[in-house]
Amino acid sequence: WLPGSVWQFQVRAIDPAGNYDPVFEEGRNQWTWRYIPALPWGLIIGLTLLGLALIGAGYFEYRRRRRKKMMERYAIKKMRRKFKGMQKQAQDKDVDWRKYYDESKTGAKGKALAKEMAAELEKAQAAAAKKKKKKGKKDKKGKKGKQRGKGK
Repeated sequence: WLPGSVWQFQVRAIDPAGNYDPVFEEGRNQWTWRYIPALPWGLIIGLTLLGLALIGAGYFEYRRRRRKKMMERYAIKKMRRKFKGMQKQAQDKDVDWRKYYDESKTGAKGKALAKEMAAELEKAQAAAAKKKKKKGKKDKKGKKGKQRGKGK
């Protein structure tokens, strides 16, 4: 690009005898013009599109992080409920859900921990199911006894 400015073109003629024009006159041996460069539309459009792309990328990254936080909050709530249920089933044994959650995010250790947590949960559920069965059998026996007594 040429910078926008005033440009001059000067011509000096020399004849065979060696004489030349001592003075430059506009229109005779000097031409002056002002050059105004065209707007660099390619650059303007390119920078505008780049700016819009960066703004869009920033917005999508913001949304991704917000969703990730939301999913973490949901996972924490779910884990909290799960471990509260485990505490009730495990006769109020203290279970630190936060420790399990933080450790479950660590990768391979987290997978092993998740298996351990699942095993603990299964044990607690099995113990609760056994309690329910025992209660159910007692209730059924009691009902049968009462029904037999009524029939007599």
